[in-house]
Amino acid sequence: MPIPTDEGLQGLPPEGLLGHLGYTVGEQGLGTFDRQTILDKVYEMETLPQVSNQMYREQWGEPETAKRLKKMAWSIATFRKNHLRQPNTYAKAIRHWEKDLGYLERNFYKGKFEKDFQWPSTS
Repeated sequence: MPIPTDEGLQGLPPEGLLGHLGYTVGEQGLGTFDRQTILDKVYEMETLPQVSNQMYREQWGEPETAKRLKKMAWSIATFRKNHLRQPNTYAKAIRHWEKDLGYLERNFYKGKFEKDFQWPSTS
């Protein structure tokens, strides 16, 4: 069911793929190892879970591709950007997202997909 509020969020599932697979950040979130294990799994996963509709799942592309990595990176960068307006409330979550973006960039992007897409900026 789409979220009916907030401009720019129409058509998005109430729970995205990362959240569905247990990826959480912040005060009540997972530790670094557990978050990054989930990110590894999402990047390599052959069959995505039935989250939302087929069109949403198609946005994630095939495993270990530039399309899949881009969707992951830009999703996390967007989460971070959307919470920058409340840095005191989301300081730990913001740090987690930044750390995870760095992890994805080092482990999957550099030396492999730089020509395919531009990495999202965290500045």
